[in-house]
Formats: sequence, structure tokens, C-alpha cells
Amino acid sequence: MTRTHHIALMAEQPLPATAEGGDAPEWIHLLPAPADGLVKTGDTRGPYRLTRSLQSIIDASFERAPQIEIDINHATYLAAKNGGRSDAVGWIVEMQAREDGIWGRVDWTPEGRRLVAERAYRAISPVLMADRSKNVASIANASLVNRPNLRGLAALHMEGAMALRDILAGKLGL
Repeated sequence: MTRTHHIALMAEQPLPATAEGGDAPEWIHLLPAPADGLVKTGDTRGPYRLTRSLQSIIDASFERAPQIEIDINHATYLAAKNGGRSDAVGWIVEMQAREDGIWGRVDWTPEGRRLVAERAYRAISPVLMADRSKNVASIANASLVNRPNLRGLAALHMEGAMALRDILAGKLGL
């Protein structure tokens, strides 16, 4: 059996908008599925490639654990290794492959729900595991953050639907 070498990508995208006094969204967009199969980033780590089916990425993501943690600012990888806090603020308990990518259903902790509802964090940053050729293999976890990095994504506040900008870009071949 061939062992895959993995690297982690900390790539962010906005959370679905919540109305004033609203609640944290139940479903969050974790990975886009662009028509060309390239997940673009705003830095030099991308683009990443979707060469596997979305369902196989979902299956691989849940192989390590039945629930996948959501932390703050990638504390699981950054703070925890130095003995710092890396509390979970939510747990991804289910994922769905949709036309626009992978969405995760979140069981928020009270603190996570409060942070999102109060807009302390407006983006979700999935940690993607990929091989040396940058082919996405799985989603390791996700973090609440404030600065988006992934490019060419459907607006997350439009769950299950593409943004008008993305539809027009596709029709124009952009």
C-alpha cells in the first residue's frame, strides 16, 4: 500500500451571514468545487487540486474520528504544540457533497455559537490534507478566523446556491 505524504493548508472563507441577534449557522462551506478542479488560494500554497470525488474526501476525513473539531485560529496546530489552549468551539458531525463543494453540519459549543453569532469571527478555515502534488485527500479540521484565503468560492450565506458573480464568471469562461 502506498503511503501519501500530507501537508496542511490553512485556508479561510467567510461564514454564512447571521442576522442581528441571529445564531451560528448549522451548515458551513468547507471546500469549494470549482469547475476546473483547482482550489485557488491568495498565497503561494495553492492551487490545490480536486482529483478525488468529494465523497471520498468526506470518507477520508472521518476515518480518524467520528467528529472533526473546529477550533480558533488553528490552535490545534499552533498553540497546542506549545502547551497552549486548543479548545473546540464546535464539532463537524456530518458532511455533504453538494454541487458547489463540501458542506459540514456543525454541533456548536455554547462558546462557538456565541462567537459566531456575535460576529467575533466571520470566516471558517479548513485544514486540508494533500499529497505532494497538491491533490486534496481530506479535511483534518477547521478553525474560526477572520481573514479569507481561498479564492473563487460561492458566497457561504447562500447555502446550496452559487453566487451570481460565480454563475456569470462561469458563463463567460472566467
